[in-house]
Amino acid sequence: MITASIHNISKKYGDISAIKGISLDINKGELLSILGPSGCGKSTLLYSVAGLEKPQEGEIKLNERLLFSSYNNIFIAPEKRNIGLVFQNYALWPHMNIFKNIAYPLTIKKENKKVIKQKVLDILNLVGLSGKEKKYPHQLSGGEQQRAAVARGIIMNPDILLLDEPFSNLDAKLRERMQDELKRIQKYTKLTMIHVTHDQEEAMRISDRIAIMNSGNLLQVGNPDEIYNYPKDVFVAGFIGKSNLLSYDIINYYLTEDYINKIINKKKTNTILVRPEDICITNSDKNIIRGIITDKFNKGSVFLYSVKTKANEFLIQTDNTSNYPLNSNVSITIKKGCYI
Repeated sequence: MITASIHNISKKYGDISAIKGISLDINKGELLSILGPSGCGKSTLLYSVAGLEKPQEGEIKLNERLLFSSYNNIFIAPEKRNIGLVFQNYALWPHMNIFKNIAYPLTIKKENKKVIKQKVLDILNLVGLSGKEKKYPHQLSGGEQQRAAVARGIIMNPDILLLDEPFSNLDAKLRERMQDELKRIQKYTKLTMIHVTHDQEEAMRISDRIAIMNSGNLLQVGNPDEIYNYPKDVFVAGFIGKSNLLSYDIINYYLTEDYINKIINKKKTNTILVRPEDICITNSDKNIIRGIITDKFNKGSVFLYSVKTKANEFLIQTDNTSNYPLNSNVSITIKKGCYI
C-alpha cells in the first residue's frame, strides 16, 4: 500500500534545476531515506512534499489526496497537509517549555486540554522524555532536543513524518543512538517517514529503502542490501561504501576469463565494482595479483590497506588479526564483484 506518490516533480531556481522529473512512491509504514551529496536536491524534494516549496511541474499525492498538481493548478497549503516535519535545527520555541512545544500542534487545533495533556505525557514516555516536560529547550541536551522535535512531529498523528537531516548536529556516538531510537519509534508507531541525509552509514543503518539522488536526478531506489551490492551506476557504487571501481580490461590483465566469470555478476557495462572486503590477502599461487602495501589504516575492528599493483591500486579490508606492515609485498585475490 502506498502512502505518498511523487510524480514527475521538477523545481528550478532561476536557470538552475534543483530536481528534474522525479517520480517516487513511498510505501505505508516504511522509513525511506533520500540520500545524496550536498546540493543534490534532496531537501528541495522533501520541502516540496511538505508544501514549503512549490514545484513548477508534477503531482504529489498523500493517501490518494492530491496535494499539488501543476496540471490541475492545485496547491494545498502546508498546514492543511497533515504532515509532520522535523528540521535540522529542531526549531523548538525557546520561550516555551517542552510540554508546550510538543502540545503546540494540538493547541492550535483547539483540542480538549485533558486530551492534550494525556497525549503529551504518552508521547514523552514514547520518546524517553518523561519528567522533562517543564524544562525549556536550552536545558536539554542535543539528543533530548531532537527527541522533543520528533515528539512534536508525531503527536498530531500525521499521515507522514518528514525529517531533514535531524542528526547532523549531534556527535558521532549520540547520533548512532538517536538513529536507533528513531527506528524504534518508527517501528512502534508504524508511521511512514521520509528521512533526508547525506550520511550513507546513517541511511544504511535505519532505512527500509534508500533513494539515491545526484544533481537533481533520482538514480536508484532499493533496500540497503540492493543499493550496496547491486548499484545501478558508477556514482551510486562510489557514493555508497568504499569501493574499487575497475575496468574489465584491468581485471583481465591479471586473471583468467574463467575465473572472472565465476566471481563477477555480469551486467551492461565494462566497469566492475569490487568492495574492499571482497579482496583478500592470500598465500595461494592461483588467481593472484601481486602488489605492495603503500598505506594502512587501523579502523579498530578492521584494517584498510592500499595495495599498489602494476596496473591499479586496490583498497582492501581485512579483520584486525591480519596485521601486515607497510611496504610488504603481498598477493591478493578477488572473491566477488559485479558489473555496473
